Amino acid sequence: MVDLFAFYSRRDGVAQLTARQAGEARHQIDTVMKIIVENLPHLGFVATDFGPDVPASRFLAGDP
Repeated sequence: MVDLFAFYSRRDGVAQLTARQAGEARHQIDTVMKIIVENLPHLGFVATDFGPDVPASRFLAGDP
């Protein structure tokens, strides 16, 4: 499911950027992306900090 979301979210992001660059006021969201966003539970954030030097990292063995 994650791969499906990743594929369609990138595709939709490119379409939004292209629409903005063309001066369009709105972008019509892809049908599949709309179904995914409206019907599947998800969190709207992007993880960017990983590794042992990050104080908030929970990916290390032994962290609660």
